[in-house]
Amino acid sequence: MWGGKPHNNNCILPVKQWKRESSQGNRVSELFGAFDTQEEQYKAGWDYIKREFGDSYVLIIDSDEVWEDKDLEKLKERVRQNPDYGAYHCALRTYVKSPFYRISPPERCRPTVVVNGHKVEQILGVRGNGINPILWMDDVFMHHFSYVRSSEDAILEKMQYLSLGDKDDYHKNWFEKYWEKIPNVHNFHPTIGEESSWKSLETVTLNDLPLAVRDNDLVKNGNK
Repeated sequence: MWGGKPHNNNCILPVKQWKRESSQGNRVSELFGAFDTQEEQYKAGWDYIKREFGDSYVLIIDSDEVWEDKDLEKLKERVRQNPDYGAYHCALRTYVKSPFYRISPPERCRPTVVVNGHKVEQILGVRGNGINPILWMDDVFMHHFSYVRSSEDAILEKMQYLSLGDKDDYHKNWFEKYWEKIPNVHNFHPTIGEESSWKSLETVTLNDLPLAVRDNDLVKNGNK
């Protein structure tokens, strides 16, 4: 973990559960460490992959990001068809406060989701946003439960880590100004200068969510 904390159960527990339940669990390797910055964390992971697997295509995914099969297949096909890029960026379906509140229209952010180890020697920038050339994919979506957590304290902790990792300036009073007003908010992205990227929220149904999260406790409790 970076930011001064060596462990974070939000990341560790899902991996351990997946290893227990999946027939592919024996193929999972866990790396532990404490890093001052997100870049150091990525470098450690990248160095391990390069050392153990050589030149590979690497999928970057956080514990609050979920892929549907159709988009994952589209992503893999797009990468196969375009092997000369260093990084591949997708669009987001972003959720705030509840798994049933989704940013509408989709936000401007297009994160790096695949890095081409055949072309790239090191991860550059925050989550590889300094890698070139880039293939932008506006029709490939990942679900990002960005500000959905089990408690408000967990949201505040996430915001603290974001300010350290993304190196962006965040509105210091964002939580007090917007959180209690959700979903009746507009132009409320917490990054200074990016407010309009989160124009508004739409309410979605259980069927709009990826299958992988429909049995999650937050989803089941919110759907009552």
